[in-house]
Amino acid sequence: MESFIEFITAEGGMGAFVFALSCAVILDYFTGLAKAWHMHTLKSSVAKEGLIKKFALFAVVAACGLVDLILPVETGYGICKLAALSFTISEVVSVAENAAAVGVPLPEALTKRLAQLTDSEDDDTRVS
Repeated sequence: MESFIEFITAEGGMGAFVFALSCAVILDYFTGLAKAWHMHTLKSSVAKEGLIKKFALFAVVAACGLVDLILPVETGYGICKLAALSFTISEVVSVAENAAAVGVPLPEALTKRLAQLTDSEDDDTRVS
């Protein structure tokens, strides 16, 4: 257990990735609440489901961290960092979508990219 804590907090470890993911998750959750309130669709059951998904997201990152401890990658960018990074990107996209839904003006390039992501529901690149 001690080596896992060191792995998470050590310089070059997961600290910055987990911090960025944590910030993005918090921003996404609260902008999602703002969007639901703005659209008059705020429900505690949906908020609870969102929290469960966020918990599961961190469980996946932690599990990937355990795999990295067992099978270290020499480049320093193991599966845990990649999982944290991809989840962070997904959360940031969701923050932008939520902000747009409550009327925050977004740059045109970002709006076009978000439209591409949301229009391709059947595509594997869809961010949910």
